[in-house]
Amino acid sequence: GFLSAASGRALLQTQAECVPGRVDCDNPDAFEEEFCAPYNGYYTLPGDLQWVLGLSATVGIIMAFFIGANDAANSWATSVGSGALPLRAALILGGIMEWAGALSLGYGVAKTVTKGTAKVTDPQCFACGFCDSHMTVFMIGMMSALFSAAIFLLLATATAMPVSTTHAIIGAVVGSTVSGVGFGCLEWKFDGGLSGIIASWVISPVVSGLIAMGAYYVTYYTILEPCALMRWLRLPNRRTNALWGQPILIFIQTFVLVFLILLKSKPTKGWELSLQAGIAMAIAGGVFIFALVFWRPFLRYHLPSNKRLRALEGGGKEEEKPDPTGVAGVVWRVIDWTLLRNEPFIDFGAIFTRWGAALERTCPSFCCVPIHLLGRLFSALGHALTCGGRCNGVDDADAKFERLASKASTDGAAKSVNGDDALKKPSQVTMNGDADASSGDDESAVPGSDEASSSAGSDTDAKPSETPSGLLAQREANIDKETVAEQKLALDTLKNPLDKERNKAAKADLIGGVVRTVTPHALRTADEESEDALWTFSWLLVFTAAWESYAHGANDTGNATGAFTGVYTIFADGLNACSKGETPVWIMAIAGFFVALGICILGYRVITTIGFKLTDINFQRGYCVEFGSTLSVVIATILGLPVSTTHCQVGAVVFVGCAAFGPRHVAWGLFAKIAAAWVLTVPLAAVISGALTAAFRQAVNAQN
Repeated sequence: GFLSAASGRALLQTQAECVPGRVDCDNPDAFEEEFCAPYNGYYTLPGDLQWVLGLSATVGIIMAFFIGANDAANSWATSVGSGALPLRAALILGGIMEWAGALSLGYGVAKTVTKGTAKVTDPQCFACGFCDSHMTVFMIGMMSALFSAAIFLLLATATAMPVSTTHAIIGAVVGSTVSGVGFGCLEWKFDGGLSGIIASWVISPVVSGLIAMGAYYVTYYTILEPCALMRWLRLPNRRTNALWGQPILIFIQTFVLVFLILLKSKPTKGWELSLQAGIAMAIAGGVFIFALVFWRPFLRYHLPSNKRLRALEGGGKEEEKPDPTGVAGVVWRVIDWTLLRNEPFIDFGAIFTRWGAALERTCPSFCCVPIHLLGRLFSALGHALTCGGRCNGVDDADAKFERLASKASTDGAAKSVNGDDALKKPSQVTMNGDADASSGDDESAVPGSDEASSSAGSDTDAKPSETPSGLLAQREANIDKETVAEQKLALDTLKNPLDKERNKAAKADLIGGVVRTVTPHALRTADEESEDALWTFSWLLVFTAAWESYAHGANDTGNATGAFTGVYTIFADGLNACSKGETPVWIMAIAGFFVALGICILGYRVITTIGFKLTDINFQRGYCVEFGSTLSVVIATILGLPVSTTHCQVGAVVFVGCAAFGPRHVAWGLFAKIAAAWVLTVPLAAVISGALTAAFRQAVNAQN
């Protein structure tokens, strides 16, 4: 006989030989069985695998970093692509909201990352609680899954492909399961299984895209271009419709966002659906009242047209304030460097390019061929990773400028419009803030002056419109014309992109020059009323992105902490740790910090892909993308459909681009690459994880 203590009572049991399916005598639930057997000792006990715990913690941190660099950056692509926020401000705000979400609502029961695989208590698989337990294999499988997901996300981020981190970790767990206990332990059912994950490759982008497209048509024909019904209701004014529509849109978006947070966050996801909806409705109602009483007057006061009117009343231009000095100057420079620049904090492409050039110069002799090859490799990698002007969408125009400026400087034809030695890049003229966008107001630096014209004409090898001076002169000429045809063309920018290369300086300035404005390029329209209406969406877009980022931090940070919590729980509690472990707040705080760090350092890669390269994004279209993405996740969560926030975001961008411009103005080649990356996510992560599990499994085999 064998005396076993379990659940506070002793029971005489018969100790038998260990066979598959026989309960472990140390299992707290062993008293329910007539026979039990001690652990067969085939694998090393989890408590002796300190190296597994250490490696898992390290790789988990790395994965959290790449969750921020790839998945978490999705929320801010439209804000940056539309010009609502500078890149650095979006990165910082995104990092703060992700960390806050992880810290405040990410703790509790560890997120399940074993979708698509059998439960650990299945005696035919990991056999947790049985005498032939494979929980040590499960432990190294979770570590291998972290390794695999981190490697996959590194590759995806390096190629600027937005992928689902949830699918990456699930695919990695699938691979470790197959390698550890066999194909028979996979779950292919739709609800919570691999079939649902495969279906989500189509469900996510289509559902989100349809919702976003509907939001686009509703907001466009009620606010930006009021339809016949709106005119019949005597609501033909775009500005008025926008000011009254913003509180309504904020109410709807707040309800969706709060509902999403309650549905996805660990402490609240188990609440009754009616309770979650009631809380979301109450919070949204409070925000609506606030928006009606305070936010609407704020928007009216700060409308671009009202700002220009106040400037005219003040003497034709706003009073120029001297640059702050002393402590205020230092603070301002810190703010400028941290928040106001449209460039990444670290441009790894430029770094690798410099390293490559240095290596190629190191040794000129033939014996240094390997060093030269390494230098070429670094240079190629730098070219692939560089951000350049692509972070604000003007890379092509600036590259063209550099070539022309270099040519002009060779024959002495390059002169600045104000007597300086350097000319401004097209991006500085068209997109870089108040002074550049309104440079036509300064008579001392008019690009269309005789001096500039003669300078442009002196270059006989290039067309006037293609020289740097010619590009500047063309801008001033377009401002002066303001013909009916140009106004119609500018009005069409609400519906149609400028052209395939939307940031070419000449075309952008033809549109932007119709109305003199100090606002970003995305706002240049044919009349102030349309400009004001479109501008109101910028605040709503940033509001939506911020809280979507908060919800993402509360839920998807668990993609890294869920697997690590599994390792930690098994290490601490042993072979019979069969239930989900609790993820402590301190683990979520650390993981959330590295998610935030990932956004700040490498988030610009995915932001550039979604925000600039798929289609043209303005404030209204960006808002519709975010609304479609968040609402589709809420609906899918309620219905139990598997969706990915990344897939929803990309699908919404593509559908809104088709609705606004037609299919020809969507980068289908890029979308095909992104879709291919989605399809490869699960199998590639599974292969890497399976190989690692097979290798580590030999290291924990106690029979070796």
